[in-house]
Amino acid sequence: MIPVMEFLQQMWGTMVKAPKFNELVDVIDAGLENMDKWYHKTKDTSAYFICLGKCAQYFDIDMF
Repeated sequence: MIPVMEFLQQMWGTMVKAPKFNELVDVIDAGLENMDKWYHKTKDTSAYFICLGKCAQYFDIDMF
């Protein structure tokens, strides 16, 4: 979940800067604010990071 949120934040941040998305800047910014709120809630519990580590272990991904 956390890598997906980070990817979306990065992509939406890039979209805000692209002229072809000028009409959607307000909507994208609102989405980024909401995503940021939920992303920071993952710091309230270690469960997300434990799951991330287990996922990496399951799929043999080098996370660190």
